[in-house]
Amino acid sequence: MVIRRAEDADIGALMGMYRRLYAHLKACGLCYEPDFEQIENALSAQIRARLFCVLVAEGGGGLAGFISAAVSRVERRFKGGLV
Repeated sequence: MVIRRAEDADIGALMGMYRRLYAHLKACGLCYEPDFEQIENALSAQIRARLFCVLVAEGGGGLAGFISAAVSRVERRFKGGLV
């Protein structure tokens, strides 16, 4: 298994995972229909953004999973570094 940053080329596989996730959530009682076009556009922007981190797990000839995280607030005293 390899963990790496997501790339634009991963969006198709990632959207497949999102669709399966929402199908599961709908079966559990999710009461709205997600806008997959909007999710895809947001995911594409997140992959390129500096304050988002989208990682994929690659194994078995394709993507096996993903995780995304974002900085929700940067302290005023922050002077730089990895962000």
